[in-house]
Amino acid sequence: MSSDAPGELLLSDALALVTCAQLGADELPEPHAIRYLERIPQTNALNLQTYRPDDQYVAISYTWPGSWTRLHSSDNPSITLRNGVPTKSTHISEFMVKVFDDILASSAGERKLYFWVDFACIDQDNELEKARQVAVMDRIYAQALYTAVVLEDVELSTEELQLLLHPPIQDTSEERSRRLDVTRRLLRARWFARAWCSQELILSSGTFVYLHCTEQPMKPMRLPIGTLFNWTIIARTYDASISEIAQPRGGVNHMELASIAFNPSAWAYGIVREMGCYNEYDKIALVQNLVKTPLPKRLTQLPNTKGLNDATAKRNVARMLNVLAVQNGDFSLLQSSHTDASAQAQDEDNFGWISAPTAGDLIADAWHAKNFDVHRDPNALTTATGLRLTGFITSVASEELWTIRRNEEHLTISVRDDIRVVRPDWLQSNPDGTTFAVKYFNTGCDQFTREPALSRLRDVLYAIDEFDADHVWPTFMPADNWWITRGPDDGARSSSRDTLRDRIKQEYDRPGTMHRTIASGIAFLHSGDLTSFRVLTLADGSRIVAQGNAKSLIGRELFQPHVMRLKTFGSIHIACNMMVLRNLQIGESGDVRSCIGHLRSFAMIAEESSRVVTITIR
Repeated sequence: MSSDAPGELLLSDALALVTCAQLGADELPEPHAIRYLERIPQTNALNLQTYRPDDQYVAISYTWPGSWTRLHSSDNPSITLRNGVPTKSTHISEFMVKVFDDILASSAGERKLYFWVDFACIDQDNELEKARQVAVMDRIYAQALYTAVVLEDVELSTEELQLLLHPPIQDTSEERSRRLDVTRRLLRARWFARAWCSQELILSSGTFVYLHCTEQPMKPMRLPIGTLFNWTIIARTYDASISEIAQPRGGVNHMELASIAFNPSAWAYGIVREMGCYNEYDKIALVQNLVKTPLPKRLTQLPNTKGLNDATAKRNVARMLNVLAVQNGDFSLLQSSHTDASAQAQDEDNFGWISAPTAGDLIADAWHAKNFDVHRDPNALTTATGLRLTGFITSVASEELWTIRRNEEHLTISVRDDIRVVRPDWLQSNPDGTTFAVKYFNTGCDQFTREPALSRLRDVLYAIDEFDADHVWPTFMPADNWWITRGPDDGARSSSRDTLRDRIKQEYDRPGTMHRTIASGIAFLHSGDLTSFRVLTLADGSRIVAQGNAKSLIGRELFQPHVMRLKTFGSIHIACNMMVLRNLQIGESGDVRSCIGHLRSFAMIAEESSRVVTITIR
C-alpha cells in the first residue's frame, strides 16, 4: 500500500496497476508467519511466533482509535512489551485487556492461548510486511480459535443483555419494542460501519461480541454473534431501516461452502463498498480476501488515499475491481449494473461497462459461472480498448412505462398516459380465511400485509389486473418446484380460459415460500414508495419486462453477452442483465461500442431472432 494515489484511471492505467500490484513469487508470505500477544499479569508481551496447528489464538476485531468517543476504560491506553521495551498503546485499551482476561478465565486449564491484534502484531512501519499480512488476512481470522469483537462505544445493562440472551416465552409488544431498541443501539456501534470489521466477521470461524456493562463498566459482557444476527433478522421485519449484518462464513468447511454458494465479487464488494475505510484502496484487498483469490493473483502494492475517501479513489477502486473480476472469470459485477447507484461513467467513452454493486442484491450475489453461458465465450477479456464479449444483440421497437405508488388507502397506477386510482381488496385475507389465509404467527395479518416485500408484489398484481395485462402477467408468476415458469400459457396450474384475475388468484393463493422468491426477485423495481418497470417490445415483436438506468430506449440496441445469459431461470436466478449501447460515431471501428446504461430483465433476448456479435464495450 505504498504507492501514491493516482488521478482518474483510464482502462490502460487500471490494467497496468493490476499487473504491477500482483504478488511476485518471492513476495508470497511465509505460511502463517504471524506475531502473537501473550497476556502477562499487569502487561502484554509481544512474541514472534510461526503458526503451528497446535497453537491457539483469539483474533481481536475492533475499531482503530481516532476522532470518535470510546467509553469508560476503552479510552485508557495499556502497556505493550515489544522485545522487553514497554510501549503505551492506544489500540490496546484497558478495556481490551479486561477482555483478554475474561477470555483466559473462561479457558482456564486448556492449552496456552494467545491474542492477535492487527496494529500491534503487524509492523506498521514495514510496508512489505503489511502487504504480506493483508494477503493472508482471511487465513488469520479463519484459523483463529474464534474472533472477539470489542465494541468500545456502546454499553448495555445486565437486564438488556438478558433480554437478548433469554427472551420471555410470552412475548409482549413492550418487550419486543425494548429488544428493537437494544438491537438498534448495538448496531449503531462504529464497528458495524467499518469495512475491515465487516470482513473480519465474515471470515471468522466463530465470533463473540464484548461490550461495556452499564452497572460495571470495567467488566466485559459477552454476546454470541449468532444471537445478535438472529435478532437483527427479526428486527428488520418490523423496521426495514435497521442495518443488515453480513453472515459469517469462516466456520463453514470447504465442502459445505461449495454447496451453499460461490462468493462472487458483486457479493464481496457490495459488503464493503459504502463502509468506512482509512484507505479506500484497501477495499481491493478486502474483496480479494472475501472471494478467496489465490495468493499469486492478489494485489499488494496498491495506492494510498492517506485517509481521504475521495470520489476519484472510489471510482478507481470500482474500475480495478471490475478488471480483476473479469480477469478471474467472475462476471457478477456485470449482473449488478442496472441502478443509478451502480452506474459508472455512463456518459463517458471510458469504462461505460463498469459498475459498483448494491449491497444485498441477491440476484447479483448469486452469480456463478455454472448458471450462465460463460462456456460460450471462453475468450471474454479486458484490453486497453475495452471489455471484449460475445453475445446477442437486438433493438427496442417500443417501450411502455408502468409506475405504481401506494398510500394508506389506494394505489395510483400509471401506464403511458393512463392514470388510475385503485382501491383493491381481492387479494386481501377474508375474515373467514378462505383467501390468503396464511397468517403471520398470531398477528392476525396475512403474509402479504405483514411483509413489505410481499406487499409490493401484491401491488404489482393489482396493477396487472387493473389493466388486464396478459402480456405482463407471466413475468410475475411464482416459483413452481424451484423453477420459474415462463410462457404464454401462464403455467401448468391455471387455464388460459379463466379470467386473468382467476389465474392470478389460483397461482398466489398458496403458502408464501414461492411468493417470497418472486418478491425478492423484483426488489430492483422498487425505489422508496415507487414501483416502476418498462414493458419493452423488441425488434422481433417479443416483449420483456425490465428496469434500468438508461433513458429512452426506443431505437436503442440491447446487448446481452453470453456471460450474462442464464442457462435456466431458477428460484434465485429469476432475472439477468443486459447493456444499452450507443450508436457508432463516424470513423469508429464497427466492433467497438459505447455502453450508456444497463437493464435488468425478467426474460432474455431471444436467441433465434437476434444476431450473434463479438464486440468491444468501452
